[in-house]
Amino acid sequence: MIKKLICLTAFAATLFPVAMHAQALDKGNIKALMVKGEVTLTNNSTGETGPLKRGDIFRDGTTLTTGDASTAVIILSNGSSVRIGPNSEFEVTEFEQEAFDAKKGSYLTLTEDPSMSRTNLTLKNGTAAGETKHLSSQSEYTVSTPIGSAGIRGTKFVTKVSSEMVNGQMVYTVTVANSEGTVLYSNTLSTGEVAPGEEVVFSGTVNEDGTVTINNVNPPQAISPELTEALNDLENQVIDASPAPVSAEPVPVPEPDPILDVSPAE
Repeated sequence: MIKKLICLTAFAATLFPVAMHAQALDKGNIKALMVKGEVTLTNNSTGETGPLKRGDIFRDGTTLTTGDASTAVIILSNGSSVRIGPNSEFEVTEFEQEAFDAKKGSYLTLTEDPSMSRTNLTLKNGTAAGETKHLSSQSEYTVSTPIGSAGIRGTKFVTKVSSEMVNGQMVYTVTVANSEGTVLYSNTLSTGEVAPGEEVVFSGTVNEDGTVTINNVNPPQAISPELTEALNDLENQVIDASPAPVSAEPVPVPEPDPILDVSPAE
């Protein structure tokens, strides 16, 4: 379990120069589209944990943990989807969305961001492959890791985090891959765009005071077969689920019967 995560506010500011409107956004809904094997959902506020099942609806402030040979595909009410690979720890840190007309379409049929949204995800370990719809200029979509972040703009992407102990210190290796569209990566050493069909790998450590030291940023290279397979699996799962009637209610919506109480602790 990762003990510390760096504050990525400065990174997000460089990735998204356009500020979001000041009005308050509502909590968006997240639905489990596919669950294979052992997947748990944890309420970050209360610590309550339960098994994730297909069709479960939850909100942000939650962490998904997958076991060996276990995966999950989630879909957000802004139309974006994420596949969490085996042995991963993935947090929906923040997902807020402006209310929108349900006539714009369902989760699976949306072709663009139906309203302004703010999505902040955190991959602590493992692999997350995602696809976003065409985001509006006012929307944000960020994936954070222990040593850097990725800004997503209407693309297909993969983020991978691995770690190992070296001389008594945990060293993280992060891969940011772009299959289609625009992906920006950022860490304390460098910031840049990942071209379609390529991936960027960098490694570093989190120091005792919470600061990050980046040891190396490799030149861009072609996306590895492993990450390509993760993207293909996500696409296939979404296609298989497309005929199912999944409603995209306006936000806010009537509170579903969640497997966990994800409301903030008093």
